[in-house]
Amino acid sequence: MDRVHLIASFIVITALFPGSGSASAEAASGAFAAGVESDTRSRYVFRGVPYSQGPVKQTITWLNIKNFDIYSLGTVVLGHEPKQGRFTEIDVGLSYTREWRRFRWTQGLDCYYYRGKNAPAPAPPTCEVSTRFRYSFGTLSLFTEQMVDTRSYRGAYYGEAGVFHEHALSRRTALHSSLRLGWSNAKFNRSYAGLPGTAFNLIGIDVSVTHTFDGHFYLKPHMELAAPPRHSSALVSFGLAIGYQWD
Repeated sequence: MDRVHLIASFIVITALFPGSGSASAEAASGAFAAGVESDTRSRYVFRGVPYSQGPVKQTITWLNIKNFDIYSLGTVVLGHEPKQGRFTEIDVGLSYTREWRRFRWTQGLDCYYYRGKNAPAPAPPTCEVSTRFRYSFGTLSLFTEQMVDTRSYRGAYYGEAGVFHEHALSRRTALHSSLRLGWSNAKFNRSYAGLPGTAFNLIGIDVSVTHTFDGHFYLKPHMELAAPPRHSSALVSFGLAIGYQWD
């Protein structure tokens, strides 16, 4: 029944946002692409919640066919923590994107499978549906994302909004930065952070520099700062991603 419910949720929400034929043609300008990326980071922090005390390695593979994206991501703990050297989380997801002029809309379904003591407690597998909107003008973009859990923490809600900036430093090097604000309902806070009530729970800053060597292979050093208002100190993570993409 859970699988039926998840698939039905995805179809219903997608149906609420029909696109036009011209939008489909724009989004399908790149009919096929794929890639793999290995990211070593000093700490795993997601939505203002720390999932490790020390370094982790995350490997993601993805496939894009016209408007659809499929990905899988695995997290391995590298520090001296429980489950060192083993997978503590495996994520898989599917999304559908439409574009129209300066607007982009993405509907997604993501599932998370946790293992070990580094995961939230309790840590059953769970899934969520998400809706993302983005409006771009020049090198700036405004974005918002809304997510609702549909399985183990059914009804848990998390939302984000912010501004994204992209600046070309050279023909092969680009600087990306974003400022975002996150909020969540009481069920999300109780399930993932052990905190009561609905609240604004994240002010985040992300900065990265991507350098492409031959159009396919790239390096991306990055830094993330998460400042949950109800925490005494900010959570800082930095790392280096190495990737290869086909298109």
